[in-house]
Amino acid sequence: EHPGLVWASISGFGQTGPDRDKPAYDMIVQALSGVMSLTGEEGRPAVRLGIPAGDTVAGLYATIAINAALADRERTGKGRIVDVAMLDCQLAMLSYQSAYSLIAGVTPAPQGAKHDSIPTYRSFRGGDGREFVVTANTERMWQGLCRVLGLESLIDDERFQTGASRLKNKHALWEQLESAFATQAAAHWIPLLEEHSVPVALIQSVPEALAHA
Repeated sequence: EHPGLVWASISGFGQTGPDRDKPAYDMIVQALSGVMSLTGEEGRPAVRLGIPAGDTVAGLYATIAINAALADRERTGKGRIVDVAMLDCQLAMLSYQSAYSLIAGVTPAPQGAKHDSIPTYRSFRGGDGREFVVTANTERMWQGLCRVLGLESLIDDERFQTGASRLKNKHALWEQLESAFATQAAAHWIPLLEEHSVPVALIQSVPEALAHA
């Protein structure tokens, strides 16, 4: 009766398939998608993301799909049925972790506050116990990080000269970086790293984040 109608459904597992009638909540799809297996520290139990990503990401994907359907209707006059499954959306959010699994055949481990392949993309702790994150993921940023910490000797150290060698020797590298950062409060390092174009941020509490300018 209404060929231009755009009809959308958001469900746990879609309108077809063996799980179509099963109930779904945010944590259910976080668990089934592999997201929880990546969250938390290695060797410890899986952890749910602290935000309802299973719910909100499905809503975002549905909005994108509805807008695309409406744009298509402007050209064709025809509507669409949009079928969004929460689990599909979480699988899509796996990003490079799914590529590691599908292409390299590995099972990605929990990430904690680190990165699988960039050893200078992680959290650190200042001497006051305050945590902050550093994302030194280019050679320029790596060298700036070394200069801020007074560890210029690491730049020419053959163990750390390339991204691949830094990854291979990450535990030796972390020992030096952690020791250097522990000599001063976290707030001491923030402006120094920023001056050297090294991305950095304090790990803020929710009230701190909401009060930030």
